[in-house]
Amino acid sequence: MHKVKETEIMKIVILYRYISLAITSAFYFLYGEGYAIQRKIFIVACIGISSVLLNYLYIHSHKRTYNIKLLVFIEIIANIVILIPSGGLNSPYVWYSLNTIIITSIELEKKYCWGNLFIYLFTAVMATYLIHYRQAPDVLEFLKGESDIILSLVMITFAIQLLSKYAGQIEKEGEKLFEANSRLLTSNKAMWDSMNYVLELYQAIHLLISQNDKDELIKLVVRYTKKIIKTNNVLFYKLEKYNSSVIATNELKDDIKNQLINRAIELKEHAVNLETPFKIIIENRCFILMFIKSNYKVYGGLGIELPSEQQNFGYIDYADHLKFLSSLSAVIFERFELEQVNERLLINEEQNRIANEIHDSVLQRLFSISCGIFTLMKRQGQDSGIEIHKELSLIRDSLNEAMEELRSTIYGLSWRKNGVNNFITDIEHYISEIKALHNINVHFSCIGHSEFLTALQKKAFYRMICEGVGNAVRHGGADDIQIILKIHADHTRLYITDNGTGFSMEKMKEEHKEGLGLRNIHYLAQSLNGMAKVDSQMGKGTKIKVITPNTNKGLREEVI
Repeated sequence: MHKVKETEIMKIVILYRYISLAITSAFYFLYGEGYAIQRKIFIVACIGISSVLLNYLYIHSHKRTYNIKLLVFIEIIANIVILIPSGGLNSPYVWYSLNTIIITSIELEKKYCWGNLFIYLFTAVMATYLIHYRQAPDVLEFLKGESDIILSLVMITFAIQLLSKYAGQIEKEGEKLFEANSRLLTSNKAMWDSMNYVLELYQAIHLLISQNDKDELIKLVVRYTKKIIKTNNVLFYKLEKYNSSVIATNELKDDIKNQLINRAIELKEHAVNLETPFKIIIENRCFILMFIKSNYKVYGGLGIELPSEQQNFGYIDYADHLKFLSSLSAVIFERFELEQVNERLLINEEQNRIANEIHDSVLQRLFSISCGIFTLMKRQGQDSGIEIHKELSLIRDSLNEAMEELRSTIYGLSWRKNGVNNFITDIEHYISEIKALHNINVHFSCIGHSEFLTALQKKAFYRMICEGVGNAVRHGGADDIQIILKIHADHTRLYITDNGTGFSMEKMKEEHKEGLGLRNIHYLAQSLNGMAKVDSQMGKGTKIKVITPNTNKGLREEVI
């Protein structure tokens, strides 16, 4: 910006120089009496060449005080040489000499400007007096006669000084405005970076907390660390008792991996007390490592490789980001382990509940039946056939009751046997609320058996349906939405079609402005090792297709 301002000012000076040269030369040709045409052409040519040359030199000497002084001195001498033979104060080139006054006003101190004017006036007055007015009786009378032009030059110089001062103030204010604008742009960029950072964190947490596989959780941590920190290589240390390893986004030599593992193992004992990342330098490559830990356990280590240009100046920023992501990962790993423990406890609790129900009801009846049969066997041969028949009828009734209680217990655990399918019920409940709230048509159909889906898959598909329907209503203004969920033994397909306004896929890809809802659908599909495809056109609605593999095949034989 500063260079632009300087160039604009110099453009004005150059423009004035050429305009003043053209006008003064024209007047010199028209009114310069007593001079041969060849002489006039020669003087004009010399001034023209010097103008072009001086303009070039002034531009390249901008803000170089010594060079400006030298050029001004040379031009003053040249202008004096021109003024003397061309008429002194009566020469049109008196006005051309204002060029150096303008230059000194812009580039130098005031004293140089007024000194410049004094030299011109003194030279022009003396040249005019000696050459053209030698017979004048009094110098004062001569000066009185030329006072108009002298006063004009003084006043013009004074005006140039004021304008130069005002221009300087404007330039300073412009610089302040430019600095403020630069800070505003920097703040704006920082704000957008922060928003993107928060968005990436939101998406990362969204997926990380839904993982039930530790290896997949580690892969997600590595992927999002690379995406958020924007570094070339991210490392994850699996510090297990008998099998430690390093997972990296880029290939690393085995000897580098081994050195990284050994260094991390050395520091693991002190990991609880390490609150800041630490450097590891291997083969002139700089790595930063931060342990992922809770108060009682070290889950691993998260590291990055610093770019060579950032090893000195960017270390603090990278370290802060790594520290934060390590803390976040520690919370997620701790939550993951707690969920694993909680899941095992819930299974044990359910096992105990079933065992207690069977023990308190069915088992007691079976015990009674066993005792009755034993008694009947001892009385065999003593009782008549009619009495034995009665006893057997009672035993049969008790067995039927025991079977009924056992059947009720089993059926109560299975939604497929007159129970409630909460997965389908939750989706239908959500759709009912959307239909009632927005007065639109939403059609949902589920084909297949939802027991092929794990709890994680059910949760993900429920959220994808919510995101797809929410996008269609909020952004597309749709009033008719079709949802089809097809669950097969080996894969599941989800289709969401709406009649909304749609959007331009090409524009979205060019501007990288995919909405949060669509991003969540893509990431949820990826978390299930599947894929999502979105197809939309302006005015033709949107179609979302998701396909994921099924992993819960334990009930396949029973269902098929």
